[in-house]
Amino acid sequence: MRDYLLLLFYSLGAVLLSITTMLPFSVVLVLLFAVPLFLLLRQGKISLGSLVAAALGGAAVLLLLEAFAHFTGSWYTLAPSTWRLFSTVSLESVLFAFFHTFYFLALYEHFFDDNKSEKLEINRLAWLVLWLAVLGIAYTYLFAVAVVSYALSWLLFVLLAAVLGALVLAKVPNKSALLIKISWFGILVWPLSLLFELVAMHYGVRVFAFSNDYLASLNFAGYEVPVEEMLLLFALPVVLALVYELFVDNRK
Repeated sequence: MRDYLLLLFYSLGAVLLSITTMLPFSVVLVLLFAVPLFLLLRQGKISLGSLVAAALGGAAVLLLLEAFAHFTGSWYTLAPSTWRLFSTVSLESVLFAFFHTFYFLALYEHFFDDNKSEKLEINRLAWLVLWLAVLGIAYTYLFAVAVVSYALSWLLFVLLAAVLGALVLAKVPNKSALLIKISWFGILVWPLSLLFELVAMHYGVRVFAFSNDYLASLNFAGYEVPVEEMLLLFALPVVLALVYELFVDNRK
C-alpha cells in the first residue's frame, strides 16, 4: 500500500505540474509513465519480455477503440501533431495508449501477481483475437455505418462480451477469485486513470463534444465527461488485466 500511495501522490504532482506549466507532451509522458515504469522494473519482479508483448497487444486494441470512437463520434482529438493513424488517431494518442497500457500491466504484476509468466497460450489467444475482431466489426457496422446512437454506452457492453468470451476460452480453476482480484485492480488504478484522463483532455488528446450521444455528463476538473467514460476508465484496466492473466501470465 505504501508503494501505491507514493505512486498516486507522485502522479498527482506530475499531473498538476503538467497542466499548470503546459509542459511538452513528450515530457509529460516521461513524468507520468517512464519514471514510474523505471522504478517498478528495476525491482526485478516483472518479466519484461511478456510484459512488452502484452503491452503492444493491449495498446493495439486501445488504438482500435480510439479509432472506433472517432468514427462513431464518441470523442475526437485536437492534438497538434499532423500524423494520423487510420486518418483519425493522433501520434499523441498512439504514444499515450502504449505507455498507459505498459504502465498498468506493470502495476498489475507488481501489486497483484508476484509469479513469473509462463508461455503464451497461442491457440486460445488466437480464438480470443477472432472473437474481438467479430465484436469490433459488428460495433463498427452498427455505429459507423448504420449510425446507431449511444455508441460509447454500447462499447461497455462490447467489453463485457469480451470478458465473457475470454472466460469461456480460458481454463481457470477459480474464476470468481480471479474476477475479484482484477476488480480490485480496477478500483486501485481508477484514481490514476482519472488523472491520466485529465491530462489527455488538457492536451487535446481526448475531447468530448457530442453531448446528445451520451447518457449523461459530469463536470470533472472543469471538463464535461460522459458517465460512460468514467465507467470505461474502470472497465478497460479490468479487461486488460484479465486478458493478460488468462492468456499471457499463469492464471493464478
